[in-house]
Amino acid sequence: MSIKVAIRPGCNGMGSCQRLAPGVFRIDAASGRAEVLVEDATAAREAVLAAARACPFVAVEIDGVPVDEPVDSAVVVACERPIPDVLELVLRRPGFAFTPGQYVFLRLRDGEGEFFRTDSVVAVRDGQVTLCIRLVPNGRAGKVLTTVRPGAVLGLSRAKGLFALQSPDRPKLFVTGGTGIAPVVPMCAAAPAARKLVIIGARTPKDLFWADRLRAMPNTEVVEIVQQGDAGWTGPVGLVTAPLESLDPAAWPEVYTCGSPGMVEAVRRTLVARGTPADAIHADSFVAANNAGQSKAALPAVHPTPGRDWAGLLRRLHYIVSAPLAALFLFYALTGFIANRSDWFHDGDTAQAEATLPATAGLDRDHLVPVLEALLPQRGDLTDFIPEANPRAVFTTAAGRRWEVRVDAATRQVRMTEHGVVPPGIPWTAAGLAGHFAQGHGGDADLEGASVEDGTIELELASVWGTHHVTATEQDRSWTMASVQPPLVVSLVDLHRGKHAGAWQRMAVDATALVLAFVTLSGATMALLAAAPRRRRQAALLLAASVALLLFLLLAR
Repeated sequence: MSIKVAIRPGCNGMGSCQRLAPGVFRIDAASGRAEVLVEDATAAREAVLAAARACPFVAVEIDGVPVDEPVDSAVVVACERPIPDVLELVLRRPGFAFTPGQYVFLRLRDGEGEFFRTDSVVAVRDGQVTLCIRLVPNGRAGKVLTTVRPGAVLGLSRAKGLFALQSPDRPKLFVTGGTGIAPVVPMCAAAPAARKLVIIGARTPKDLFWADRLRAMPNTEVVEIVQQGDAGWTGPVGLVTAPLESLDPAAWPEVYTCGSPGMVEAVRRTLVARGTPADAIHADSFVAANNAGQSKAALPAVHPTPGRDWAGLLRRLHYIVSAPLAALFLFYALTGFIANRSDWFHDGDTAQAEATLPATAGLDRDHLVPVLEALLPQRGDLTDFIPEANPRAVFTTAAGRRWEVRVDAATRQVRMTEHGVVPPGIPWTAAGLAGHFAQGHGGDADLEGASVEDGTIELELASVWGTHHVTATEQDRSWTMASVQPPLVVSLVDLHRGKHAGAWQRMAVDATALVLAFVTLSGATMALLAAAPRRRRQAALLLAASVALLLFLLLAR
């Protein structure tokens, strides 16, 4: 499959492409952007794909399609062999769409890791995608695909490529060989009203396949020619260009050729020499290197330097860590917006009851108890219900926790008071009780405002989510806790401003600082490693300015 590479806007001269595919890309010292050195990068396909995946800005484009599109999982439905060295692979991929003539990246995996190969799409029907694949002896992909069975899961990209029909009804000449027949089949099927001539070349009659499939299509004539005939062969013998010598170029305003680069070029030269306009010839070429199991030494552009691609690893870590950092910044931006406009979201009342009953909820026992049970922080059993004008209910757990819930009939607000016993061993001091209740209920204790009188301790624990008022009596070590919950908007504002920051919030702030430091340093390192000298100079200046600003802020404290 021919691969024509371009550089999209956004290239920042990081140099991943030059390091991984030096024969295809070069960083221009003047502009700081990558340049493409070859018109057809098919021979360095693996290197180009590796460079595209390593590009921080995904600025590499193949056949007009960005390479950062996702690869979807596809289940193998069938594996057939029209001839021994060709695989007809059917994959289940609902929603797949393609233009006849396009190809896909097929993601495979072996002992060396994940890799890709390109294959033309033959057909898409009922959520099933058919590919035609040449199995090169001892090829890396061939070793994997010969073991693939129905039920296996492979990776399938979206359809790519610019090789497509120019019109649905004008006469068309197709010249193909080998698995180059794969895009010809759907292209012929997409132009049933057009007059079509398909010339198929092969080395021997045993290498021919799918000719009958083409002959069954309307207005389609098929000519098969082989280089070496056998005892049973009665057709023409010669190169695939031989039938072109007797054709009238004017009769075929559209020509499509697909196969090996040598065959495609020979067809192009023959037709142009006979008068076919060069722009009427549309071509796509395959190379055996797509599937060849060549050694790494044979493809030096794939791994120009030994060892790991540390720059690529740093890039991946940088972007992985940037994702949670972006989420944190988005949260702080949102809560900051609310903090500056909190009056938009609430009326200034900074406290409210635990909950408000729905207008449809009855205040009798049968209707009220299930609603109150759902409000408890922990499941409890009803031990008492007082059906007064303002009903009350008491719930108790097996562990001894007890809640008294009151309902204001006028406002339908629910207020909850928790009762319990301080376990033995807890010091009977404000600090000791504060540590005990903070562990179970959260919040920071106001020890300076705590009241200690006649064995009774009153203290308050506050957090962004609510305030707990605790009264504990030493005589029976009992305690009562009433909680007040602020509106959610107030909680978010306090969270943004760091008010009542608990241990987990302080850890989150520290983690944010560490992540920010890593993202900043890794980004600076990536820029300093850029292949473009201008990028390195810019990165050094920005890094120096950042350090100077940081030192100034530290000294100004």
